[in-house]
Amino acid sequence: MEYLEGKATVAPKVFRRGLESFFMRNGVLLKKNFSPLRADSLLVVPSALRPEVLHALHDDPTAGHLGFSRTLARIQEKYYWPRLTADVTHYVRTCRDCQRRKTPPTRPAGLLQPIEPPRRPFQQIGMDLLGPFPTSNSGNKWI
Repeated sequence: MEYLEGKATVAPKVFRRGLESFFMRNGVLLKKNFSPLRADSLLVVPSALRPEVLHALHDDPTAGHLGFSRTLARIQEKYYWPRLTADVTHYVRTCRDCQRRKTPPTRPAGLLQPIEPPRRPFQQIGMDLLGPFPTSNSGNKWI
């Protein structure tokens, strides 16, 4: 890939350095991947196809609506596009299925209220109960 200099265009050094990681193979734009855990090159996804990639790796029945981190990781294994993280964040946050199924963190019930200590032994007792469970042979449902 070459940058053609002209009177109307000026390319900053940062832009020129960034171009070195992109290359063409069989008419497809790829980006060199420097992560040892992933493929040697990532497919650069055009903006028109990004919704399809997001759908396939988040919404598809085999994708499982995995949330932001895991959806991003799955996409980054094979694909690249500018603002990928922002696009995945927006897509997952606005996913209707995720909004319906995944409950937001709940606020605590509130501060504990102080109780007066009892004036004499066994004036007040407390008990923790677990259950109901299936009825035992002796007719009990609670522990």
